[in-house]
This record gives sequence, structure tokens and C-alpha cells, in this order.
Amino acid sequence: MRKSVFGSGASFSGHISPAEVLEIYGDVQADIIAGKFQLEKGAKCAGNLDIGLGVFAGEYRGRMKAKSVWLLASAKLFGQIEYQALQMDRGAALNCHILHNWTENETGTETGTETGTGTGTGTGTEDGTADLDRDGV
Repeated sequence: MRKSVFGSGASFSGHISPAEVLEIYGDVQADIIAGKFQLEKGAKCAGNLDIGLGVFAGEYRGRMKAKSVWLLASAKLFGQIEYQALQMDRGAALNCHILHNWTENETGTETGTETGTGTGTGTGTEDGTADLDRDGV
């Protein structure tokens, strides 16, 4: 498996495609296509993402399309997320438009789409449920 790494203190602007595994510890402004994307704590990324698995501990701004997203406690996301699976650790923060993209059923018709917009932090539990605090609601 090939891995590309942008180290702490590194800065990059451009286009990254395709990457099998991409780890960012620095500051990246790019449109990215990757199988696995990892944004470390203290790192920043801005641009469009088209990824399989995304693990976020840093700050991301932009439009993301992902199969699976995992937000660690220090993650901050702004923009738009389109996903199939989403996991949030306690303390992760979202300020974005969220779109759950369901797959087609056996007849080829769409089974449904959930959308949401909001800000807040998430609290996950061991049984897989989530408790979201959204702007005092």
C-alpha cells in the first residue's frame, strides 16, 4: 500500500489524485481523491474531497464525498459532507450541511435521502447511538 504524507509545518496547494493513503500533519489546500484520508490533530485542509475512508482530528473546510467518515474528538468540519457512514467521538464539531447518501435498492430506485444543516458537537455511546447538542436545542 502506498502512503503519501504531508509533515507538520509543510504547506501544499494544488491537486492530489489518486492517492491510496494520504496523511496530513501540515496545511493543505487541494482537491483530493484518496482511498484513505487522515487529517491529524493541528493540521488543516481546505478543498474538495472524494474519499473512501476519512479519519479527521484536525480542521477541514470544503465539500466532501466519502463512504465512511470518522470524526475524532478534536475534529472541526465546515462546509458540506456527503457520506454513507458517519461516526463522531465526543467533542467533534460540525458546522456544515450534511447529506446521507443512501444506496439504491434491488429495483434500482433510491431508498431515501436524509439531509441536515446545523452546528454542534457530538457525543457517541458504546452502543452506537449518538446524542447531538445543537446550539442549545
